[in-house]
Parts: sequence; C-alpha cells; structure tokens
Amino acid sequence: MMKRWGSALLALAILCAAALACAEGDAGVKATVQEATVSEATPAEATPAEATPAEATASEAMPALPDGLGERILRYGLKGDDVARMQERLYELGYYDGEIDGSFGRKTRSAVYAFQRAHGLAKVDGKAGPETLGRLFSDDVIVRPTPTPSPTPTPAPTPTPTPTPTPSPAPSPTPDVANAPFAIAVRTLVIGGNETELMLGEDEQGEALYPLCGVFTHLGFDASGEAGSWQLARETDGREIALMTDGQKGFCESAMLSVDGVILLMDAERRVAVYGGEAYVTRATLEACGLDVQEEQETVAIEEADGEAQAA
Repeated sequence: MMKRWGSALLALAILCAAALACAEGDAGVKATVQEATVSEATPAEATPAEATPAEATASEAMPALPDGLGERILRYGLKGDDVARMQERLYELGYYDGEIDGSFGRKTRSAVYAFQRAHGLAKVDGKAGPETLGRLFSDDVIVRPTPTPSPTPTPAPTPTPTPTPTPSPAPSPTPDVANAPFAIAVRTLVIGGNETELMLGEDEQGEALYPLCGVFTHLGFDASGEAGSWQLARETDGREIALMTDGQKGFCESAMLSVDGVILLMDAERRVAVYGGEAYVTRATLEACGLDVQEEQETVAIEEADGEAQAA
C-alpha cells in the first residue's frame, strides 16, 4: 500500500515538473519574439535647401578721370588745367584742332558738341559734365580724323537800310554813352549758347545793368515799348513779360514787373534804369524773369533756367 502511494506521488511530481517547464518555455519564446519584432526607425532624409546665389548686379562704374577733372562742369568761358586736359583728349580723338591753352572758347565748345552728338549722349549742350567726361576718358570712344579747318568766308557787304518810323520803336542798340546817367560799355555775352555783344550799364556799386529787350530778343522774344513800358512775348510757348516804370530817365523810384501774369514789385536788388528807349535791369531782375545769369571773370553767360521764375 505504501509502495503504491509512493509511486503515485512520484508520478505526480514528474507531471508538475513537466508542466512548469512548458510554462517557462512559452514565456521565453514570447520574449524572444518581442525583442525580434522591433519597428525600424526611418530617419528623415536631410533635404538641404538649395542655395540660390544672387545675381551680381554691380552698376557699371564710371571710368577713372585724370586728376583735377570732374570737380566742376566745364563750360564756355572757364579756364584751367582741367580744361587743358579735356582739350588734349579731344585733340587725341580728332574732335579738336585748336590750341591746348586751358581756355574754354568757341572751338572747344564746338568740339564738345561734336563729341556729344557722335556718341549719342542724352545732353548735347556743349558743356562737359560727369557723363561727357566719363565717356571722353573711357575705352568706348569713337575716334575720328582731325578735321581740316575750312577758311572763314568773307561776308558780302550789305547796304545800310533806311530806318522807317514805327509806332513802337525798338530800343536803340547804341545809346549816347557820353550823356548816359550811368556808365555804359560794350560787353561780350553768351546768350542761349550764342555769343553776342551788347551795351551793358553799371550802377554806382559796380553791379552790371543788362538791357532787358536786348537780352530777351536773343532768346526768341518779340519786344516793343514806349513811354516807359516794355512788353516781351514769345509765340512758341506763350511766355509774356511786361515792365512798367515812371518813365523818367535814370534809375526809377517805382517800377512793376509782370512775369507770365505774376506781378513782382521792384526793390533794392531788382532795380531798373531807363535810358535811350531801353530798360537796364540788374541780374536779380533777369533771374526773376526765369533766366540763369553766370558772371565768370570776363564772360557773362545767360540761359533760361529750368522751371518757372519765382519771386524772391
């Protein structure tokens, strides 16, 4: 009996051990499967942004100018080493055949005009500013043969016309200098780019007095006047200027100026003197009429200013 119980207990022990071994084996298999089944991490591919280089947009640099050039605009009447250097360059390129004397005269101005026209510059005005000088000393220039100067033709004599009386006499171009109430002398002027000679007055302070009608007729105005009043008109653009004085000879105590309908009163700077059928006015008066007056050394240059004249 005891032997049977012992055999039964031994069999039971063996079954329990076998069941325990099976349980441990299933757990080990599950753990192995979990370790093996790992999700693969997919790293994001680095997509570097493509660098787009900016296009070089450097502005076209102006060529270097010789020392002393470019500090001022070279124009008719100026003198100096910078003018001489410009003349040398124009001579080298065949646009100038005069003397290299550093004086900006008519031949030099004609050479600048020719150079500007040949190169199609925006301004063809006979003045050498940054654009003209920059092109003149660049490598991109047009060389032309030095022109042979043609002889100056002798003008045929013209008969002296017989003056006829008119209702509105034009100012006398040759006033009686000896009896004038102020100093009068012939001066050379450049008006609108053209050289001419006019009788200029001078007040007691030495300031120049310009003949009103004489100046404006060279700018395309029609002039008329009588009894101390003058009217100036230009048909091309409709500009009108009128000057009214008390009619007395010499400096006027009271006068009134009308510029395109704007009334301006004369003052200490805008002075007017009457003599010989002409009104002689100061530089400030001409500037009030819309002109630019450059008094440089022995030359006076007068041009129309940009924009309309304004009262000071």
